[in-house]
Amino acid sequence: MEKERFVLISYLSNYGGIETLMLRMVKWLAENGYPSMIVTDRERKTDPDLFRELERESVIKKIAFRGYQEFSAKQDLGIGEEEAPKLMVFSYPGYLIADEIRRQTEKSQIIFYDPHQYGLILEFSFHNRFLKKAAHIWGKRLARRMDRQHEIAYMDGLCMERTARTYGCASRPDLVVPLAMQIHAFDRKQAEARYERKAFHILTVARMEFPFKGYVIGLIGIFEQLCRRYPGLHLDLVGDGSNHRQLANRIRHLDPDIQKRVHWHGTVPYRDLDAYFEKAKLYIGMGTTVLDAANHGIISLPVGSYTYHCKGYGFLQEDAMNLGGIGGKTPMEGLIRQVLGFSEEEYCDCVKKQFDAMAPLYEIDAVMHRLLTWNNRGHASILGRWERMAIRLGRWAYRKKEAVKACSPRRCLESLKRHPRLFRLVHRAGITALRIPVLITGKMRAYGWICDSNTAALRAYQNSHLGERCVLVANGPSLLPEDLEKIKHEWTFGCNKIYHMFPRTSWRPDFYCVLDERYVERSQDEIFSNIQAPIFTNDVIYRAIRAENKKGRKILYSKQIRYETFKAWPNLLEYTYATNQGTVLSFVMALAIYMGFQEIYVLGADNTATAAGNHFAGHAEDKGLEAIQKARLKENGWNENHWRDQMELEMEAFARYAKNHGISICNVTRGGRLEAFERKNFDEVFP
Repeated sequence: MEKERFVLISYLSNYGGIETLMLRMVKWLAENGYPSMIVTDRERKTDPDLFRELERESVIKKIAFRGYQEFSAKQDLGIGEEEAPKLMVFSYPGYLIADEIRRQTEKSQIIFYDPHQYGLILEFSFHNRFLKKAAHIWGKRLARRMDRQHEIAYMDGLCMERTARTYGCASRPDLVVPLAMQIHAFDRKQAEARYERKAFHILTVARMEFPFKGYVIGLIGIFEQLCRRYPGLHLDLVGDGSNHRQLANRIRHLDPDIQKRVHWHGTVPYRDLDAYFEKAKLYIGMGTTVLDAANHGIISLPVGSYTYHCKGYGFLQEDAMNLGGIGGKTPMEGLIRQVLGFSEEEYCDCVKKQFDAMAPLYEIDAVMHRLLTWNNRGHASILGRWERMAIRLGRWAYRKKEAVKACSPRRCLESLKRHPRLFRLVHRAGITALRIPVLITGKMRAYGWICDSNTAALRAYQNSHLGERCVLVANGPSLLPEDLEKIKHEWTFGCNKIYHMFPRTSWRPDFYCVLDERYVERSQDEIFSNIQAPIFTNDVIYRAIRAENKKGRKILYSKQIRYETFKAWPNLLEYTYATNQGTVLSFVMALAIYMGFQEIYVLGADNTATAAGNHFAGHAEDKGLEAIQKARLKENGWNENHWRDQMELEMEAFARYAKNHGISICNVTRGGRLEAFERKNFDEVFP
């Protein structure tokens, strides 16, 4: 007898618990002779590594599911009208595709697998109060209909109970289908060998999306405390996500010695996780990876989600069905200390209890048998005619919205990049057109015909320090806290991440400059919590600062105007002269000249930076900025010495400007490669 086809419908957008579950399922189906297929929407972005890994195990069909009338199960998926495939979905959009397949092949069966406590709760996706209420009413109707037709399977009791409380669906043990996994046999020798290792590695694998996986931030804080008592402790973080910069920022604020013991490995394909499990002695996480770790003979502690406090639920064997709820109950620090204090016998017994608790629940043979024998054949669609019309209207509105986005100037320019000559022509024409109003309004500001609050504040600084001297503090590796102490009573300018030097000196800059939009978007909370001085920037950066950070702060901006080549331009009341290659020190230099300083000293400008730069001792750039800078180099075809050459070019332009206007600019940096200005000994100038 021919075995029925098993069809999984998912986005494949990232490595997560559902994606790894699908990987294990299609392997099992192939080994047991069941034909399988994975269906994904080709209009959504897929993770390339995950896609390739799944493609090796099964047939993947990418479809463009725009509407009911444009999709054919037979033509697009090769599913005949007489077939009776099982369609397993993990979200409402996936259910719509499955529902249309069922409409075209009457014998199909749908299983909506709920892997998350908010998986079936439709209003969770909306922020607008009206839409949230409407989604609750509609979601309740849909969930109850699916429940009556036996189309819902829950990952665990927590998912089932939350849906039952919210929507009034059934709450029965037979609806719980645990995550499927091939459970290994307990190996005591493996557990003993793991215990005997001197280094104690704590491992967590997570998608860095906060606050959902916010426990990672809390875990780093706990690790920081434990490191002071346990010298052999290490923390391995595997994963990436939309909040990777927040994570990088948290790691960067650790003491250098502790930082060395935090190992962030980024995204790792599922098949390559074995090497990290092999090294670990304790696992902290949620979902599938808790089972993966326990299956490798590691003590596993499920943790709570949607909180930055790292709290768990005890050891896995205490409630093997709980792979991490919301919030957590038990502080994780106490559980980690308990494991650190285990004897060899206690460690091995704990590992054995995990295997004994997992085997009857998660063994893949039993779980897959339940899914294959799941029977809800013969049911009609849960969607009525008016609901189908509403969905069709929603899809039409979404496509129109995306079409408008695609026609935006930024998107059009991106598409033109495939034609370099045309792109350069259009880009130059656009920049020239944008330049004209800035030039006109700049002259009007200079003559006092435009005088808004920012212009008035900026005008107050023009020549406000005429004839005085100042120090421009750059962030090079030669910068020393003791040198900053010597210039405490001078007028000084700081920029970018200079505040990382504050814990080591009582010096603070009188003026602060920032000129990198991506840096401000990523780190503005950090900037405004450390900098008290007036902040100078351009209008583009000013717009990127959130309203709560502007409140009560003195932030002045100059209008930005773009040119292809650099020119020393200190007339900031009119506009800031900017190029795609500019450095922040050129803006600081222009500001100092604008204020009237005529004796300018440059400190810490080593000009030894490559892709992401070298900074003062004890401070290294985060991974996010390094990746951005490398991407900029690649995108523009620049070599790794580009920033050095650009700095020299800009400073030479200011050296010529200073000579023509009777301004003295000297470089008092200890060493370095910047030779545009006359060199002077720092200790002689500032004894």
